[in-house]
Parts: sequence; structure tokens; C-alpha cells
Amino acid sequence: MLVGAGGLGSPAALYLAAAGVGKIGLADGDVVDFTNLQRQILYSLDDLGRSKVAVAGARLAGLNGHTRVETYFLRLDEANAGEIVSQYDLVVDCTDAVATRYLLMPPPPLFVIWLDNNGKAFGKGPYELLLRVRLVYPIYAVAVDFPI
Repeated sequence: MLVGAGGLGSPAALYLAAAGVGKIGLADGDVVDFTNLQRQILYSLDDLGRSKVAVAGARLAGLNGHTRVETYFLRLDEANAGEIVSQYDLVVDCTDAVATRYLLMPPPPLFVIWLDNNGKAFGKGPYELLLRVRLVYPIYAVAVDFPI
């Protein structure tokens, strides 16, 4: 499950689909905007004004026909987050909204990856990507940084 289909969610979705992940969920309540095209690589000028998740879903399905893409044209909130996120084993937070990050912290899901969108996500050099991984359990949380 990718929460956010923008600057972080776009490349993450492409890589997951290309890697052959069988089911990808995409949640984003925004539309494609001209000012974001330089960093949101799933979209083009033809997509302006369209739902990000609709465009991303179609593009990912074209990239890998074996990947099933579930799209949610909405912003996660307290009313819908639990029901949607609980369907997935892994959630990648690709948002820039602190409130959304707090929604993803309770026990479901059990495994969340936060992509740090303030520049720290890109590690020490051009070939190293550091992800902040947080394993969330009902009683306690453990955070681990590791190079990929």
C-alpha cells in the first residue's frame, strides 16, 4: 500500500510494479498539477487535472499486467484509514502530511516504511538509499535505519 502518489509515491509505485508485486494499493486525494510534473514521474502534461491514482493505476497496469492495482481517490483520515490499510501487509508512507503519518502508526499495519521527504531519504551518496523503517507492534515500536 502506497499512501501518497506524488513525488515519493510515483517512483515507489513504478519500482514495485516493475518488481512484480502482485497487489498495490494507491491512496491519494489529489489531482495532477503542472507545478509538480518535474518530480512526479508517473504523470505527463496529458494528465493535468486528472486523479493521480487513476492515472497511476492505468500506467502501472500497462507496465506489469500481473500487478493488480487498487486505487483510493481520497485522503486517509480516521474514518477510512483502518479499513483501507488493514488490507495490506506493507504500507509505504509517501506523504508530506504529519497527520497522515500518525494515522499509520497504530497496530494495523504491522510494517510501515516512511520515506523521509526532507532530503534525508537519499542517504550519504548517489547510490545509497536510506529508508527509515518502523516496525510497529501492539505494545512497542522499533525504528531501524538501513542502507539498500
